[in-house]
Parts: sequence; C-alpha cells; structure tokens
Amino acid sequence: GVLSGFYSGRSAAEADALSTALFVGASIEGAGILTKLGNILRDPSLAYVDKDGQIVYNRGFEKRFVQS
Repeated sequence: GVLSGFYSGRSAAEADALSTALFVGASIEGAGILTKLGNILRDPSLAYVDKDGQIVYNRGFEKRFVQS
C-alpha cells in the first residue's frame, strides 16, 4: 500500500492527475511505476511514501529535492 504520492509539475492540475496516477500505480506495481511514468514524462520528479513510511523516489526527485 501507499500512503502518499508526489509529482512536481508545471501546473496544479497536472500535479493532481499525475500524483493520483502515481498513488494508484505504486499501490499495484510498487517502484516499477516510477520507471513507467519516467518513460512517458520528460525528467519528472516522482516520489511516494509506502505503508512502512519509506520514501521511494526517482532520479528527478533526488536531483531536485534530495541533493539540493
């Protein structure tokens, strides 16, 4: 299960739609959804919090929010 999904985008509507897709996709596929969405979107920042409280994120999220 997933507790929260995060997508940083160009608009609130885009962020709402894609964070919901991430939330649902991660619940079904786990971390594989990060790769799938990453292949569709151009350099996205994606993350989710799993049921154990672990933050799972992609390279774009790490570059913008972890390494900064």
